[in-house]
Amino acid sequence: MSDYSMLGSFSDGGASALNGDLITKLKEAESKAVIDPIDKKIENNTAEGEKFTEIEATINDFYQAIKPLDLFYSGTNAFDAISANTTGDSVIFDAADTSKLQNGTTNVTVNQLAQKDVWQSDISTTPEDDLNQGDFVFQIAGGDDITIDTTDISLNELADKINGNDGVHASVEKIGVDDDGNDQFRLIIKADEPGEANKITFGNDTTDAILGFDNSDNNTLVAQDLDMDVDGVNYKSSSSSITIDNNLTIIATKLGDSTLTVEDDNTQVVESMHAIADAYNAMVAKIDEELYAEDSVITDKSALRSMVSDIKNMFYKTYGDDETSIFSYGVSFDTEGNGLMIIDDTALNEGLVDNPDALKSLFVGVAEDKGIATQIKEYIDDQNFYDGMLARYEDKIEDRKTQYEEEKEKAQKLLDQKYDTMAAQFAAYGAIISQMEASFSGLKMEIDQSVSSK
Repeated sequence: MSDYSMLGSFSDGGASALNGDLITKLKEAESKAVIDPIDKKIENNTAEGEKFTEIEATINDFYQAIKPLDLFYSGTNAFDAISANTTGDSVIFDAADTSKLQNGTTNVTVNQLAQKDVWQSDISTTPEDDLNQGDFVFQIAGGDDITIDTTDISLNELADKINGNDGVHASVEKIGVDDDGNDQFRLIIKADEPGEANKITFGNDTTDAILGFDNSDNNTLVAQDLDMDVDGVNYKSSSSSITIDNNLTIIATKLGDSTLTVEDDNTQVVESMHAIADAYNAMVAKIDEELYAEDSVITDKSALRSMVSDIKNMFYKTYGDDETSIFSYGVSFDTEGNGLMIIDDTALNEGLVDNPDALKSLFVGVAEDKGIATQIKEYIDDQNFYDGMLARYEDKIEDRKTQYEEEKEKAQKLLDQKYDTMAAQFAAYGAIISQMEASFSGLKMEIDQSVSSK
Protein backbone atom coordinates (compact mmCIF):
# COMPACT_ATOMS: atom_id res chain seq x y z
CA MET A 1 0.00 0.00 0.00
CA SER A 2 1.33 3.42 -0.93
CA ASP A 3 2.50 5.86 1.72
CA TYR A 4 0.28 9.01 1.73
CA SER A 5 1.81 10.60 4.73
CA MET A 6 3.30 13.43 2.60
CA LEU A 7 0.01 14.03 0.89
CA GLY A 8 -1.80 13.95 4.15
CA SER A 9 0.37 16.63 5.58
CA PHE A 10 -0.57 18.98 2.78
CA SER A 11 -4.21 18.05 2.76
CA ASP A 12 -4.38 18.61 6.47
CA GLY A 13 -3.54 22.31 6.02
CA GLY A 14 0.07 22.76 5.02
CA ALA A 15 -0.66 26.14 3.46
CA SER A 16 -2.87 27.29 6.31
CA ALA A 17 -0.09 26.56 8.79
CA LEU A 18 1.85 29.51 7.29
CA ASN A 19 -0.56 32.08 8.68
CA GLY A 20 -0.61 35.30 10.74
CA ASP A 21 -0.84 33.49 14.08
CA LEU A 22 2.44 31.74 13.47
CA ILE A 23 4.15 35.01 12.51
CA THR A 24 2.70 36.70 15.62
CA LYS A 25 4.02 33.95 17.88
CA LEU A 26 7.44 34.10 16.27
CA LYS A 27 7.50 37.91 16.59
CA GLU A 28 6.38 37.83 20.23
CA ALA A 29 9.10 35.33 21.05
CA GLU A 30 11.80 37.44 19.45
CA SER A 31 10.34 40.64 20.97
CA LYS A 32 10.81 39.19 24.44
CA ALA A 33 14.45 38.62 23.64
CA VAL A 34 15.05 42.01 21.99
CA ILE A 35 12.47 44.58 23.18
CA ASP A 36 11.76 43.43 26.73
CA PRO A 37 15.34 44.06 27.94
CA ILE A 38 15.14 47.62 26.61
CA ASP A 39 11.77 48.10 28.30
CA LYS A 40 13.38 46.93 31.54
CA LYS A 41 16.11 49.55 31.10
CA ILE A 42 13.45 52.23 30.55
CA GLU A 43 11.52 51.00 33.59
CA ASN A 44 14.60 51.08 35.81
CA ASN A 45 15.62 54.51 34.50
CA THR A 46 12.11 55.85 35.21
CA ALA A 47 12.22 54.38 38.71
CA GLU A 48 15.63 55.97 39.26
CA GLY A 49 14.27 59.33 38.10
CA GLU A 50 11.36 59.08 40.53
CA LYS A 51 13.64 58.09 43.39
CA PHE A 52 16.09 60.87 42.55
CA THR A 53 13.19 63.35 42.58
CA GLU A 54 12.32 62.19 46.11
CA ILE A 55 15.93 62.62 47.21
CA GLU A 56 16.15 66.02 45.52
CA ALA A 57 13.01 67.13 47.38
CA THR A 58 14.66 66.41 50.74
CA ILE A 59 17.77 68.32 49.62
CA ASN A 60 15.58 71.28 48.63
CA ASP A 61 13.78 71.14 52.00
CA PHE A 62 17.17 71.33 53.72
CA TYR A 63 18.15 74.20 51.41
CA GLN A 64 14.97 76.12 52.28
CA ALA A 65 15.49 75.50 56.00
CA ILE A 66 19.03 76.89 55.98
CA LYS A 67 18.26 79.98 53.83
CA PRO A 68 16.99 82.20 56.72
CA LEU A 69 20.51 82.00 58.21
CA ASP A 70 22.25 82.85 54.92
CA LEU A 71 24.23 86.08 54.81
CA PHE A 72 22.59 87.10 51.53
CA TYR A 73 19.04 86.08 52.42
CA SER A 74 16.59 88.51 50.81
CA GLY A 75 14.22 88.39 53.78
CA THR A 76 14.89 89.09 57.46
CA ASN A 77 17.71 86.89 58.72
CA ALA A 78 16.64 84.81 61.72
CA PHE A 79 19.38 86.46 63.82
CA ASP A 80 17.92 89.89 62.98
CA ALA A 81 14.35 88.94 63.90
CA ILE A 82 12.73 91.18 66.48
CA SER A 83 9.47 91.16 68.35
CA ALA A 84 7.50 94.39 68.35
CA ASN A 85 4.62 95.02 70.77
CA THR A 86 2.38 98.08 70.75
CA THR A 87 -0.02 99.67 73.17
CA GLY A 88 -2.64 102.28 72.32
CA ASP A 89 -4.36 102.88 69.00
CA SER A 90 -3.54 106.51 68.23
CA VAL A 91 -0.90 105.51 65.66
CA ILE A 92 0.15 102.67 63.36
CA PHE A 93 3.85 101.71 63.32
CA ASP A 94 5.50 100.48 60.12
CA ALA A 95 9.13 99.74 59.21
CA ALA A 96 10.66 99.22 55.79
CA ASP A 97 13.34 97.03 57.38
CA THR A 98 12.49 95.58 60.79
CA SER A 99 16.11 94.51 61.30
CA LYS A 100 17.07 98.20 61.56
CA LEU A 101 14.66 98.93 64.41
CA GLN A 102 16.39 99.90 67.64
CA ASN A 103 15.64 97.87 70.75
CA GLY A 104 13.71 99.77 73.38
CA THR A 105 10.43 101.64 73.77
CA THR A 106 9.18 104.50 71.61
CA ASN A 107 6.51 106.72 73.20
CA VAL A 108 4.16 108.69 70.94
CA THR A 109 1.53 111.32 71.71
CA VAL A 110 -0.72 112.61 68.93
CA ASN A 111 -1.74 116.16 69.81
CA GLN A 112 -3.41 117.09 66.52
CA LEU A 113 -4.25 115.16 63.35
CA ALA A 114 -3.37 116.46 59.93
CA GLN A 115 -6.51 117.67 58.16
CA LYS A 116 -7.31 118.79 54.64
CA ASP A 117 -9.15 122.04 53.83
CA VAL A 118 -12.84 121.53 52.91
CA TRP A 119 -15.30 124.26 51.84
CA GLN A 120 -18.95 124.35 50.89
CA SER A 121 -20.87 127.00 48.93
CA ASP A 122 -24.19 128.50 49.90
CA ILE A 123 -27.23 126.36 49.09
CA SER A 124 -28.46 126.35 45.50
CA THR A 125 -31.68 124.86 44.12
CA THR A 126 -30.74 125.54 40.49
CA PRO A 127 -27.28 123.96 39.84
CA GLU A 128 -27.94 123.88 36.08
CA ASP A 129 -28.74 127.60 35.76
CA ASP A 130 -26.10 130.13 34.73
CA LEU A 131 -24.41 131.78 37.68
CA ASN A 132 -23.48 135.13 36.11
CA GLN A 133 -21.86 136.35 39.37
CA GLY A 134 -18.58 137.66 38.03
CA ASP A 135 -15.16 136.17 38.59
CA PHE A 136 -14.65 133.19 40.90
CA VAL A 137 -11.09 133.61 42.26
CA PHE A 138 -9.21 131.17 44.48
CA GLN A 139 -5.67 130.13 45.40
CA ILE A 140 -4.26 126.71 46.30
CA ALA A 141 -1.46 126.44 48.86
CA GLY A 142 -0.75 130.19 48.60
CA GLY A 143 -0.14 129.97 44.88
CA ASP A 144 -1.18 132.29 42.07
CA ASP A 145 -4.76 133.45 41.58
CA ILE A 146 -6.94 131.08 39.59
CA THR A 147 -9.78 133.02 38.00
CA ILE A 148 -12.93 131.52 36.45
CA ASP A 149 -15.54 133.77 34.79
CA THR A 150 -18.99 132.58 35.92
CA THR A 151 -20.79 134.31 33.02
CA ASP A 152 -22.98 131.78 31.19
CA ILE A 153 -21.77 128.79 33.24
CA SER A 154 -23.69 126.75 35.80
CA LEU A 155 -22.63 125.50 39.22
CA ASN A 156 -21.94 122.09 37.67
CA GLU A 157 -19.75 123.65 34.98
CA LEU A 158 -17.87 125.66 37.58
CA ALA A 159 -17.04 122.42 39.39
CA ASP A 160 -15.67 120.98 36.15
CA LYS A 161 -13.44 124.02 35.60
CA ILE A 162 -12.14 123.89 39.18
CA ASN A 163 -11.21 120.22 38.63
CA GLY A 164 -8.94 121.27 35.80
CA ASN A 165 -6.43 122.50 38.42
CA ASP A 166 -3.93 120.47 40.42
CA GLY A 167 -4.20 120.16 44.19
CA VAL A 168 -7.97 120.55 44.48
CA HIS A 169 -11.17 118.78 43.45
CA ALA A 170 -14.79 119.91 43.41
CA SER A 171 -18.24 118.37 43.08
CA VAL A 172 -21.87 119.49 43.26
CA GLU A 173 -23.64 117.43 45.93
CA LYS A 174 -27.32 117.10 46.77
CA ILE A 175 -27.58 117.80 50.50
CA GLY A 176 -31.35 117.75 51.09
CA VAL A 177 -34.77 119.20 50.26
CA ASP A 178 -36.22 122.58 51.33
CA ASP A 179 -39.66 123.18 52.80
CA ASP A 180 -41.12 123.65 49.33
CA GLY A 181 -39.84 120.26 48.17
CA ASN A 182 -36.99 121.66 46.09
CA ASP A 183 -33.72 119.73 45.98
CA GLN A 184 -30.84 121.57 47.64
CA PHE A 185 -27.27 121.51 46.36
CA ARG A 186 -23.86 122.81 47.44
CA LEU A 187 -20.56 123.13 45.60
CA ILE A 188 -18.02 121.19 47.70
CA ILE A 189 -14.32 122.04 47.25
CA LYS A 190 -11.59 119.95 48.90
CA ALA A 191 -7.81 120.18 48.95
CA ASP A 192 -6.16 117.01 47.67
CA GLU A 193 -3.63 116.92 50.51
CA PRO A 194 -3.89 117.74 54.22
CA GLY A 195 -1.89 120.39 56.06
CA GLU A 196 -1.78 124.13 56.38
CA ALA A 197 0.49 124.37 53.34
CA ASN A 198 -2.38 123.10 51.19
CA LYS A 199 -5.02 125.54 52.40
CA ILE A 200 -7.52 126.98 49.88
CA THR A 201 -8.31 130.71 49.92
CA PHE A 202 -10.93 132.67 47.93
CA GLY A 203 -11.06 136.15 46.42
CA ASN A 204 -8.16 138.58 46.29
CA ASP A 205 -7.35 142.23 47.05
CA THR A 206 -9.71 143.51 44.36
CA THR A 207 -12.27 140.74 44.04
CA ASP A 208 -14.47 139.46 46.86
CA ALA A 209 -15.26 135.79 47.26
CA ILE A 210 -18.64 134.73 45.88
CA LEU A 211 -21.13 131.87 46.39
CA GLY A 212 -20.62 131.97 50.17
CA PHE A 213 -16.89 131.22 50.14
CA ASP A 214 -16.33 134.44 52.08
CA ASN A 215 -18.15 132.90 55.04
CA SER A 216 -15.80 131.10 57.47
CA ASP A 217 -18.74 128.96 58.61
CA ASN A 218 -18.60 127.30 55.17
CA ASN A 219 -15.03 126.14 55.90
CA THR A 220 -16.31 122.80 57.20
CA LEU A 221 -12.82 121.35 57.76
CA VAL A 222 -9.94 123.72 58.40
CA ALA A 223 -6.52 122.73 57.05
CA GLN A 224 -4.13 121.83 59.84
CA ASP A 225 -0.80 120.04 60.31
CA LEU A 226 -0.10 116.86 62.23
CA ASP A 227 1.27 117.63 65.68
CA MET A 228 2.97 114.68 67.35
CA ASP A 229 5.47 114.13 70.19
CA VAL A 230 7.84 111.17 69.83
CA ASP A 231 9.93 110.47 72.92
CA GLY A 232 9.42 114.10 73.90
CA VAL A 233 10.46 115.52 70.54
CA ASN A 234 7.75 117.54 68.79
CA TYR A 235 7.10 116.87 65.10
CA LYS A 236 4.82 118.75 62.72
CA SER A 237 3.90 117.50 59.26
CA SER A 238 1.36 118.33 56.57
CA SER A 239 0.83 114.59 56.04
CA SER A 240 -0.63 112.02 58.43
CA SER A 241 2.72 110.38 59.11
CA ILE A 242 6.35 110.98 59.93
CA THR A 243 9.44 108.78 59.49
CA ILE A 244 12.16 108.71 62.12
CA ASP A 245 15.59 107.05 62.10
CA ASN A 246 15.15 106.79 58.32
CA ASN A 247 13.15 103.62 58.88
CA LEU A 248 10.29 103.74 61.39
CA THR A 249 7.12 105.30 59.97
CA ILE A 250 4.48 106.46 62.45
CA ILE A 251 0.99 107.01 61.01
CA ALA A 252 -1.43 109.00 63.18
CA THR A 253 -5.02 107.79 63.35
CA LYS A 254 -6.49 109.54 66.39
CA LEU A 255 -5.52 111.74 69.35
CA GLY A 256 -3.87 109.97 72.24
CA ASP A 257 -0.87 107.97 73.39
CA SER A 258 0.78 104.86 71.96
CA THR A 259 4.02 102.95 72.53
CA LEU A 260 6.18 100.58 70.52
CA THR A 261 8.45 98.14 72.34
CA VAL A 262 11.15 96.38 70.28
CA GLU A 263 13.35 93.52 71.47
CA ASP A 264 15.34 90.66 69.95
CA ASP A 265 13.32 87.57 69.08
CA ASN A 266 15.63 84.63 69.75
CA THR A 267 12.84 82.14 69.12
CA GLN A 268 13.40 82.62 65.38
CA VAL A 269 16.95 81.29 65.64
CA VAL A 270 15.88 78.32 67.77
CA GLU A 271 13.04 77.51 65.36
CA SER A 272 15.41 77.82 62.38
CA MET A 273 17.94 75.49 64.00
CA HIS A 274 15.27 72.86 64.63
CA ALA A 275 14.04 73.25 61.05
CA ILE A 276 17.60 72.75 59.80
CA ALA A 277 18.09 69.67 61.98
CA ASP A 278 14.78 68.12 60.90
CA ALA A 279 15.45 68.78 57.21
CA TYR A 280 19.07 67.56 57.45
CA ASN A 281 18.01 64.35 59.21
CA ALA A 282 15.28 63.69 56.64
CA MET A 283 17.76 64.24 53.80
CA VAL A 284 20.40 61.93 55.32
CA ALA A 285 17.82 59.25 56.08
CA LYS A 286 16.46 59.33 52.53
CA ILE A 287 19.91 59.18 50.93
CA ASP A 288 21.10 56.42 53.30
CA GLU A 289 17.99 54.43 52.43
CA GLU A 290 19.19 54.31 48.82
CA LEU A 291 22.89 53.95 49.56
CA TYR A 292 22.40 50.74 51.55
CA ALA A 293 19.32 49.21 49.91
CA GLU A 294 20.05 45.99 48.00
CA ASP A 295 17.34 46.73 45.43
CA SER A 296 18.21 50.43 45.04
CA VAL A 297 17.72 51.82 41.53
CA ILE A 298 20.26 54.64 42.12
CA THR A 299 23.22 54.09 39.81
CA ASP A 300 25.58 56.81 41.06
CA LYS A 301 25.63 56.31 44.82
CA SER A 302 29.10 57.77 45.18
CA ALA A 303 27.89 61.23 44.08
CA LEU A 304 25.20 61.31 46.76
CA ARG A 305 27.57 59.92 49.37
CA SER A 306 30.10 62.62 48.49
CA MET A 307 27.53 65.42 48.78
CA VAL A 308 26.35 64.32 52.25
CA SER A 309 29.97 63.99 53.34
CA ASP A 310 30.79 67.52 52.10
CA ILE A 311 27.85 69.04 53.99
CA LYS A 312 28.67 67.13 57.17
CA ASN A 313 32.29 68.30 56.98
CA MET A 314 31.09 71.91 56.82
CA PHE A 315 29.20 71.38 60.09
CA TYR A 316 32.39 70.05 61.72
CA LYS A 317 34.57 73.05 60.76
CA THR A 318 35.22 76.15 62.89
CA TYR A 319 34.11 79.62 61.84
CA GLY A 320 34.29 83.31 62.72
CA ASP A 321 36.90 85.37 64.52
CA ASP A 322 36.66 83.12 67.56
CA GLU A 323 37.16 79.93 65.48
CA THR A 324 34.14 78.38 67.17
CA SER A 325 32.08 75.39 66.08
CA ILE A 326 28.43 74.45 66.34
CA PHE A 327 29.33 71.97 69.09
CA SER A 328 29.85 74.91 71.44
CA TYR A 329 26.20 75.88 71.08
CA GLY A 330 24.29 72.68 71.72
CA VAL A 331 24.49 71.08 68.27
CA SER A 332 25.72 67.49 68.05
CA PHE A 333 25.47 64.38 65.88
CA ASP A 334 24.31 60.92 66.86
CA THR A 335 27.52 58.89 66.50
CA GLU A 336 25.85 55.55 67.28
CA GLY A 337 23.06 55.87 64.71
CA ASN A 338 22.95 57.42 61.26
CA GLY A 339 24.78 60.60 62.23
CA LEU A 340 21.57 62.55 62.73
CA MET A 341 21.71 66.13 64.06
CA ILE A 342 20.59 66.82 67.64
CA ILE A 343 19.76 70.27 69.11
CA ASP A 344 20.16 71.05 72.82
CA ASP A 345 17.79 74.00 73.36
CA THR A 346 19.28 74.91 76.73
CA ALA A 347 22.82 75.28 75.39
CA LEU A 348 21.59 77.07 72.26
CA ASN A 349 19.56 79.61 74.25
CA GLU A 350 22.49 80.22 76.60
CA GLY A 351 24.65 81.02 73.58
CA LEU A 352 22.02 83.41 72.23
CA VAL A 353 21.93 85.25 75.55
CA ASP A 354 25.64 85.20 76.38
CA ASN A 355 27.22 85.81 72.98
CA PRO A 356 24.66 86.36 70.18
CA ASP A 357 27.21 88.08 67.92
CA ALA A 358 29.56 85.09 68.01
CA LEU A 359 26.69 82.74 67.23
CA LYS A 360 25.63 84.92 64.32
CA SER A 361 29.22 85.02 63.07
CA LEU A 362 29.34 81.22 63.29
CA PHE A 363 26.20 80.63 61.22
CA VAL A 364 25.91 83.74 59.03
CA GLY A 365 29.35 85.32 58.92
CA VAL A 366 30.40 88.24 56.74
CA ALA A 367 31.31 88.52 53.05
CA GLU A 368 35.02 87.90 53.66
CA ASP A 369 34.43 85.13 56.25
CA LYS A 370 31.17 83.33 55.55
CA GLY A 371 29.46 81.23 58.21
CA ILE A 372 28.16 77.65 58.09
CA ALA A 373 24.69 78.41 56.73
CA THR A 374 26.00 80.77 54.07
CA GLN A 375 28.61 78.26 52.86
CA ILE A 376 26.19 75.31 52.79
CA LYS A 377 23.57 77.35 50.94
CA GLU A 378 26.14 78.34 48.32
CA TYR A 379 27.37 74.73 48.08
CA ILE A 380 23.85 73.46 47.29
CA ASP A 381 23.43 76.30 44.80
CA ASP A 382 26.57 75.06 43.06
CA GLN A 383 25.22 71.51 42.94
CA ASN A 384 22.15 72.77 41.11
CA PHE A 385 24.13 74.63 38.44
CA TYR A 386 24.67 73.00 35.07
CA ASP A 387 27.98 71.43 36.13
CA GLY A 388 26.88 70.58 39.67
CA MET A 389 26.20 67.06 40.91
CA LEU A 390 22.43 67.41 41.11
CA ALA A 391 22.17 68.99 37.69
CA ARG A 392 24.49 66.40 36.12
CA TYR A 393 22.64 63.51 37.72
CA GLU A 394 19.30 64.76 36.43
CA ASP A 395 20.78 65.26 32.96
CA LYS A 396 22.16 61.70 32.92
CA ILE A 397 18.74 60.28 33.69
CA GLU A 398 17.19 62.32 30.90
CA ASP A 399 19.99 61.34 28.49
CA ARG A 400 19.54 57.65 29.26
CA LYS A 401 15.79 57.98 28.79
CA THR A 402 16.34 59.44 25.32
CA GLN A 403 18.97 56.79 24.51
CA TYR A 404 16.77 53.88 25.56
CA GLU A 405 13.73 55.23 23.75
CA GLU A 406 15.76 55.63 20.55
CA GLU A 407 17.24 52.14 21.01
CA LYS A 408 13.77 50.68 21.45
CA GLU A 409 12.39 52.56 18.46
CA LYS A 410 15.25 51.28 16.27
CA ALA A 411 14.92 47.67 17.47
CA GLN A 412 11.15 47.76 17.03
CA LYS A 413 11.55 49.10 13.53
CA LEU A 414 13.97 46.31 12.57
CA LEU A 415 11.68 43.72 14.14
CA ASP A 416 8.66 45.08 12.28
CA GLN A 417 10.58 45.10 8.99
CA LYS A 418 11.77 41.52 9.53
CA TYR A 419 8.32 40.11 10.17
CA ASP A 420 6.66 42.24 7.50
CA THR A 421 9.10 40.58 5.06
CA MET A 422 8.38 37.18 6.57
CA ALA A 423 4.63 37.74 6.21
CA ALA A 424 5.10 38.53 2.53
CA GLN A 425 7.24 35.42 2.10
CA PHE A 426 4.70 33.26 3.92
CA ALA A 427 2.00 34.59 1.64
CA ALA A 428 4.07 33.60 -1.41
CA TYR A 429 4.89 30.20 0.08
CA GLY A 430 1.25 29.67 0.87
CA ALA A 431 0.26 30.29 -2.71
CA ILE A 432 2.86 27.75 -3.96
CA ILE A 433 1.80 25.19 -1.37
CA SER A 434 -1.85 25.70 -2.29
CA GLN A 435 -1.02 24.97 -5.92
CA MET A 436 0.89 21.84 -4.89
CA GLU A 437 -1.98 20.76 -2.67
CA ALA A 438 -4.38 21.16 -5.60
CA SER A 439 -2.11 19.01 -7.82
CA PHE A 440 -1.71 16.30 -5.23
CA SER A 441 -5.43 16.35 -4.57
CA GLY A 442 -6.06 15.45 -8.23
CA LEU A 443 -3.36 12.74 -8.15
CA LYS A 444 -4.84 11.27 -4.98
CA MET A 445 -8.25 11.09 -6.61
CA GLU A 446 -6.84 9.14 -9.59
CA ILE A 447 -5.01 6.74 -7.26
CA ASP A 448 -8.12 6.23 -5.16
CA GLN A 449 -10.21 5.46 -8.27
CA SER A 450 -7.55 3.06 -9.52
CA VAL A 451 -7.47 1.23 -6.20
CA SER A 452 -11.25 1.01 -5.93
CA SER A 453 -11.62 -0.44 -9.48
CA LYS A 454 -9.39 -3.44 -8.65
